[in-house]
Amino acid sequence: MTARGYDQYASSRPQRRNPKNEGLTPAPSESGRVIYGAQLGDKWFVVVDELEGKKYDGIAGLIFSLDSMQVAYVARLGDKWFVVVDEEEGKKYDGIITAGGARLIFNSLGDLHYLAVRGNRIYLVTERIE
Repeated sequence: MTARGYDQYASSRPQRRNPKNEGLTPAPSESGRVIYGAQLGDKWFVVVDELEGKKYDGIAGLIFSLDSMQVAYVARLGDKWFVVVDEEEGKKYDGIITAGGARLIFNSLGDLHYLAVRGNRIYLVTERIE
């Protein structure tokens, strides 16, 4: 299923952003793959190579791994935030920091790094992506 007809963020120019959904600028990879966020009603979803992902209350921080094989982004359901890698949802947190220069980062070893909030603590999370 494609996202045609929905409110898409598919331009390479900066887009008007919803304050609750930062980081929706399209992210092309070196291999030509494209990811972007789209909205249908009050739900948000990520489109990867024209295939729609699961619908969420918010999304942010869309990125490809260095080899363009994996896709990762931040999603929100209700009051919990988590990182989605290749459509698999990670651990739930009170927040994932994607503002002020913070973002999801893949390194050359295949690890994914991000800052997560639980209660009044901030954690540097490292996930091994296989």
